[in-house]
Amino acid sequence: MNPVFSPDIAIDLGSRSVRVHVRGRGKVLTQPPLLAVCARTGRMLAAGDSAAEMRKRALPWVRFEQPFQAGIPIDTEPASRLLRRLVRSAQGRRPYLVKPRLAVAVPTTLTDVQERALREVLYSVGTRQAHLVPTPMAAALGADLPVDGAHATMVVDVGATATSVAVLAWGGLICAHHSLAGGDALSRAIAALIRHRDGLLIAEQTAEEAKLQVGAVDPRGRQRTRRMVVHGRNLRTGLPGATVLSSADVARAVAGPLGEIIRSVRAALALCPPELSADIIPTGMLLTGGGARLKGLPAVLRDATGLPVRLAPDAEDAVITGVARYLATLPPSVRRFYAGSPRLVWPGSRPSWLPA
Repeated sequence: MNPVFSPDIAIDLGSRSVRVHVRGRGKVLTQPPLLAVCARTGRMLAAGDSAAEMRKRALPWVRFEQPFQAGIPIDTEPASRLLRRLVRSAQGRRPYLVKPRLAVAVPTTLTDVQERALREVLYSVGTRQAHLVPTPMAAALGADLPVDGAHATMVVDVGATATSVAVLAWGGLICAHHSLAGGDALSRAIAALIRHRDGLLIAEQTAEEAKLQVGAVDPRGRQRTRRMVVHGRNLRTGLPGATVLSSADVARAVAGPLGEIIRSVRAALALCPPELSADIIPTGMLLTGGGARLKGLPAVLRDATGLPVRLAPDAEDAVITGVARYLATLPPSVRRFYAGSPRLVWPGSRPSWLPA
């Protein structure tokens, strides 16, 4: 349908940010999934960026809620209020004759109960169709990978709170693995190292900057050691303090969460049929997601698996771009019969031998 009469809206419900894409206008909104609610009356005061600004002021009469966790609504009522506000902000004041179609990226471990809750939230926003796209499928579409052919491709999407790994072929998921280790786990590990080693409490944003600037590669051989100064509060004196963080410190801190990501990749490879494993050897895997920006992550995965690893050109927005392309190129027959099931996306289907 013409987007003038009814828009197609793609949504990526990340744990750190919600991205909204409107057909014909591109990505129009990126805001944190945060609600500011009056602690006494329960009335919604702000959402998204406005709620994040209120959170910095630490107002005692305001309660903050994050109704989405890794793309899944924790509580349907605040999730509906947040999503309704964000979708209306993305649409603007343009009048539309028909209700929009919505497509949302979801994890591969989505259960029936979670699917019903998410659909309830989507239809409460005011949509005529709700499509659920697995995150690895959306990431592959956003990175221009050939997902509808016989050749298998592998995608590793490293998000803020979860990592999704999948092998795709024939327009469907051949095998997939989902882990709760993501970019936030790496940042928390860095903050914990500084707290125990130096007695310094640093902010979450400081740990995120250290993760991106210093990196996770073990500095051996000709690899240059990177260092940066981080500031925080001394836990013993309560005064401001500083310490030096090197790439060796970061490598030691993130070894645990990074090992969980490596195990997820290996688990997905173990589920892959041997006929398709040969397709992955020359092409390797593609990294997407905000956590893929970590310096040295492709080298770590390459050493752990022996496969080529490359980073998507626009890794952070690959999922939202893929969800938008899914809506734009979805055949009419699939729109009618496979309206959004995460197990029946595109012409392909979930293999019967794949464990739940």
